[in-house]
Amino acid sequence: MTVPLVRPGRLAAGVLVLALAPAAGCLRDNPEWTHDTATETETETETETDTDGATDTDGDTTTGAGADAGAEVTAVTYDLTWSWGQATPLPGGGWTTVNDLGITVEVRRGYLVAFSAALSPCTPASAGASAPAPTLPERLLSAVAAPSSAWAGHTGIADPSQVEPIVIEDLGAPVDLRLGEQSFSAARYCWIHYLAAHATDAATGLPEDLDLVGVTLYLEGTYSVAEGSAEEFTASIGAASGSLVELDGARIDGSEGPSAHVVVTRDLGRAFDGVDLGAVDSEALARAVLGNLVGAADLAITFE
Repeated sequence: MTVPLVRPGRLAAGVLVLALAPAAGCLRDNPEWTHDTATETETETETETDTDGATDTDGDTTTGAGADAGAEVTAVTYDLTWSWGQATPLPGGGWTTVNDLGITVEVRRGYLVAFSAALSPCTPASAGASAPAPTLPERLLSAVAAPSSAWAGHTGIADPSQVEPIVIEDLGAPVDLRLGEQSFSAARYCWIHYLAAHATDAATGLPEDLDLVGVTLYLEGTYSVAEGSAEEFTASIGAASGSLVELDGARIDGSEGPSAHVVVTRDLGRAFDGVDLGAVDSEALARAVLGNLVGAADLAITFE
């Protein structure tokens, strides 16, 4: 019997969520990855005809290539934050929450690997080409159709706005994190991308008593249903998960200027939503939580 990991739902327009399979070594070095079918409905697009007769996409694959789309940026800072939501810190460390299925979960120990963040140009340059190079969303969706053509967990687009620190976040004691910052020549950007992916041996924050190389998310804790006894669980996964949003949709109204500040907020209180912990294996559990934390992250951008 197939157990649903996450209840289906339509994402807001301009949001593309990808879940990628584990990759060996550096993410750039392995050309094989697979699309997580749990997110297929979230990457579907709808086409419609404008009043002027032009056909465009509604939602996830809008390229935002219009002259007024996006913003001209010369510097960007990326911050990762946590929203506790309905989660509550535990006195001895860790935290607890009740998911939407009524299951009480306590996380005693956990780690999430923040791999990279970047802005994506509205129309990437394509030297010597007669037509513009595909945008980042188009490349990602093409990779879904032909996975062997893409790098695992990597957009395939190098951009000076990208930071790639590979930092391990402690889920047992969540704190806000400055992921990185970049300055560069002025360019117009239309997309924001945040990626969690497996730790390398050069990652910052590797625990001494646990091997996290090759792991993206690790969890230890307990769960209980109603008045039932608590059951222990351990879950981990080396898959990558990313969130891609339109810059215009993430912009905080009223802010202007060439310096951008991106804030990525993950909701601890909804980390286990849609997951029946007693009916899924440890990998399926980790994959669902990874999607809830990363794929459902809120990305906001301000300018000054």
